[in-house]
Formats: sequence, C-alpha cells, structure tokens
Amino acid sequence: MSTPPDPAARKADEYVLNADTPTEMVRLATQGQLLTEAMGGLFPERGESLAGVERLLDVACGPGDWAIAVARDYYPVQVVGIDISRQMVEYATARAQSMGFDNCSFQVMDATGPLDFSGASFDLVNARFVVGFLDARSWPAFVREMARVLRPGGVLRLTEPERVETNKPSLEKLADLALQALSRAGKSFGGPGGERVGITEVLPHLLSDAGLLDVQTRDCRLVFDAGLPAHEPFAQNLRVGYELIKPFVIRAGVSDQGELDALLRNAELELLSPDFRGSMPIRTAWGSKAGA
Repeated sequence: MSTPPDPAARKADEYVLNADTPTEMVRLATQGQLLTEAMGGLFPERGESLAGVERLLDVACGPGDWAIAVARDYYPVQVVGIDISRQMVEYATARAQSMGFDNCSFQVMDATGPLDFSGASFDLVNARFVVGFLDARSWPAFVREMARVLRPGGVLRLTEPERVETNKPSLEKLADLALQALSRAGKSFGGPGGERVGITEVLPHLLSDAGLLDVQTRDCRLVFDAGLPAHEPFAQNLRVGYELIKPFVIRAGVSDQGELDALLRNAELELLSPDFRGSMPIRTAWGSKAGA
C-alpha cells in the first residue's frame, strides 16, 4: 500500500517556517515550554481545572509537548493532537506511547481545511501560535470550524503572540522585516506597514463573530531579559527562528540574503549583551458554545 500524500509537502511554500525539520521540532518544543511558563500553567484562566472536560483537541500540536502534559496532568481526559506535519505526529505519538499515556493520540490533519471530526466531538479545543500558517482572511473560517467540533457548552481557546520587543537595533530590524513579510503574505492584521502582528486585538472579535459566548481574554508577557531564566532558551529560539524564516522573508521581497546574514551576525552579539532587554506580549482568548 502506498503512503498517503503528505499534506505538509503540498503547502510548503505557504509556511513561514519549514515544519518538517528536526531543528523546527526542537524550536517548537522549547517555545511551547516557555509559553506555558509565561502563561502561568496549562490552564491558568480556569484555575488549572478541567472540570467537565472529557475530550480535548489540540490544534497544530507540533511535537506534542503541550498535549502530552495535559494527558499526564489530567488523566483520564482524552487528548487528541493534530498537525499537518507527519514527522511531528509520528514523533509525538512515539513519545506518548513510550510514556504509557493511553489517553493521548495524534493524527495528521490540515487545520486550515475541514477537520475529519464530526460535530460536537470535543469539550475543549485549544490552539496556540497558529498565526504563522493562517492567512488573515482564513481566520474566520478556521474559528468557525473549531467551534463546529465543540459540544454545546464547550470552550474554544486561542493563544497568540504580538511582536517581539527588544532594545537592540539588529533584532528590531529583523522583527520589522519578518512582520513586513507576514503583511505581504496576508498573514497579519497589522496593516500594510507590518508594524504589528495584530492578531491579539482581533481574537475576541473572531470568537464572537463565530457565535461563541462569554468571550474573555487574559494577557501575559514572556520576558527574556539578560540574566533571567528564560533568556538563553528564548534567545536560542530567536536565533533558530530568524534563521529558518529567511527563505520566507526573501520570497516576500522585503530583504535579501546578504542583509539578513549581516543582521543575524549582529543580533548574535546583541543577545549576548548584559544590558539586553526583550519580551513578547501574549493574549489568550476564549469563549463557549451555546446550547449547554
């Protein structure tokens, strides 16, 4: 029997970062851990309670760290993770199986299209940092599809970042170029100049427009100043992220290889500076489906 086509391969040119590399897998795992710590836990807005949740979906699960942590801490809640990358799904599945978590499973699935789940399948749907692969015009349909698979009374929960802020010129220039590329590709809500990602401002409106009720938000900030515990892991996350995003920025026509290489060399020194300051604003928005 032939192997089914890999959906990630079909959409590779649409990615901000190449999802099917070991480097990106490590980067996503580190980013996920730092994000959970910055948020204050797996479910800080719920007081870390999953009361009433029997089945949970994690969209764009990557290497599965968040889904596995939920399966571990909230057994016997059934956790399903989906990702477009077959490599990510195979790795996440192997990890869950090696740890003996029979309440955690993973499937290859493209979150930008109709999901292969019937309506009312989950009590909670979670998605974090999906702005990198969703076009701005695709967000309303994406949120409606997430809401479709929720049971009445279920909760849709979205967590997204804003522009990384630093006190160093090369890192600021890299952030500007990345945002300009996102804007040209139609992946930001920050306007034609690309000054902001903009997704954090529209999250609650997207949930409300999809018919979700009691929409709320919670803000936090991932701080990675020099000397703080998050500094080195997030600095490495930035190094890898900006290296991986170069092809996307070049394709967008906002910079070239020479400029990006020079900026990255300078950014390396800036990240090592004892007076370095950096942070990333993050917003979580959630709402419940009518009919409970």
